[in-house]
Amino acid sequence: MLRSRPRSSSVFVTVTFVAVGLVVQGASAQPPRNPAPSRPASAAARPPAGGKSTMPPSKYWMVPGLAPLSMESVQREIGLSAEQKQQLKALSDGYQAAVQKAVAPLRELPPEEQQKQSVELREQIGQMARGTQRKGEAILTPQQLRTIQTISFEMAVGQMLANPAAQEKLGLDAEQRQKLMSVYERAGEKMQKLQRETAGQLLDGLSEEQIAKLRQQVELQQKQQ
Repeated sequence: MLRSRPRSSSVFVTVTFVAVGLVVQGASAQPPRNPAPSRPASAAARPPAGGKSTMPPSKYWMVPGLAPLSMESVQREIGLSAEQKQQLKALSDGYQAAVQKAVAPLRELPPEEQQKQSVELREQIGQMARGTQRKGEAILTPQQLRTIQTISFEMAVGQMLANPAAQEKLGLDAEQRQKLMSVYERAGEKMQKLQRETAGQLLDGLSEEQIAKLRQQVELQQKQQ
């Protein structure tokens, strides 16, 4: 049975997503049309309408600045050893627990007090993130770190080039911009197809009653946006 959760304060949600967002490298620009493919699950996501912001499950690695490590395919590509995986998993779990512990008290405060403490809390979480990133980089070999940095760049390209301001700074001409638009259009079609296929697989595990309740929740969320 699906249950609604009490709405969290906007400040609490903002600070929590700042913590999650520290994992992701690069700007998150929104294109005017045909959005670029979405980034991995380690990227911050919008909370459900009326829901409470939560950190990702502990099964997912959250190492700030090293977001590609959350993907098993990348772990295989760079040849992580069993010992490295264990160390990175422990580092990720420790970071998530520290962020949750730092953010949790904020939820109990009135909005005015939350606003006062949010700036200090962001800085505190930022320090945690930078420290965790340095420890994560130390676990990797130089070659592994270079590969992760290359993958991070590749993952950021799609969103950065979708930003007209970035296109302007790069001095892209009309032909280059048109080529970018064609790439985004094809990527958008592939993403929509993948989303529908994924939805079908997810719905296969639900009963008709659950699907009906889910449809009501989706429609409610869409109205609130």
